[in-house]
Amino acid sequence: MQVARPWNPPAGPLGRLSSASAARAARARESTPFDEQVAEALAMPATQQMQLLINALFGIASPHMLVVGMVDKKFDAEGNLIDENFQKIIDVFVREFLWLAESLHPETVLN
Repeated sequence: MQVARPWNPPAGPLGRLSSASAARAARARESTPFDEQVAEALAMPATQQMQLLINALFGIASPHMLVVGMVDKKFDAEGNLIDENFQKIIDVFVREFLWLAESLHPETVLN
């Protein structure tokens, strides 16, 4: 049987966590399994690295990201959305993505 190790969040930009932040982190560690905490911690840096890559290739990155952590809690085995709150996040992302795509597409002018 594998024992879950406690996860300690990294210190903020000012060094140590405040006592309130430390208390929130402790409550989160108690209520969230280790694997979920690792997944959440790795999701944002991965998307930030992807945005850096897009910029390095002179691409245009959307400032809106659709980060899907804990996929098994948002979608069932058939791929159907089961988390109704996540639908709102998807709608905002799609709307902003379509706006960006339409803004970048040059209009054709017929003479």
